[in-house]
Amino acid sequence: MKRASTLLTAVTLGLLLTGCQTTSQSVYQDPKQESIVKTTRFQAYDVGKVTDKMIDSMLMSDYPFKPGTRQVVRWAGVKNKTNQHLDTKMITNRIRTQLVRSGRVRLVSDDGENDIRKSIANERKLSRSSAASATTRRQTGLMSASAFKLYGDIQEIASRDSNAKSSAYLVTINLIDVETGELIWADEKEIIKAKTRSTFGS
Repeated sequence: MKRASTLLTAVTLGLLLTGCQTTSQSVYQDPKQESIVKTTRFQAYDVGKVTDKMIDSMLMSDYPFKPGTRQVVRWAGVKNKTNQHLDTKMITNRIRTQLVRSGRVRLVSDDGENDIRKSIANERKLSRSSAASATTRRQTGLMSASAFKLYGDIQEIASRDSNAKSSAYLVTINLIDVETGELIWADEKEIIKAKTRSTFGS
């Protein structure tokens, strides 16, 4: 009888412990699908909103994105001017990919990608040297000079009080004519996120 009681107690305790355990799981989410905002930080959904707006605006612009012109554009990327540790490569890469896929422009390598540029420079130097065979040796003076420079930045204004905080982000992209210095296209996307502290249980 005592043994049965001990066994029942052990089983009951095991069930209780199992019921108290917390489990977590990871799920895939569509980066373009808006979800409940749990933070005021810049997130993947915000990247999608920004890049979609900018690409649509560029491709609707008559020049230099007009079909058939294929101007040479240097894409310098998006600089982070917020106080957050924000990797802007997602914005930079997504805009670059969409522009290339559009076939409207010819993009040249970015000044910010130092490792890649050094690798290309070394490869170019080798291909023009006597170390390369005569049939594969490359000519000099064939680099594409960019007619336009495309660049952007992201800025943030953050505010908070005892019960809430908010962040306003402004992403701006500009296109400059390299020869004249004229700003020939620009657009911006503003995103405002707010979070209220719960007072439940206070």
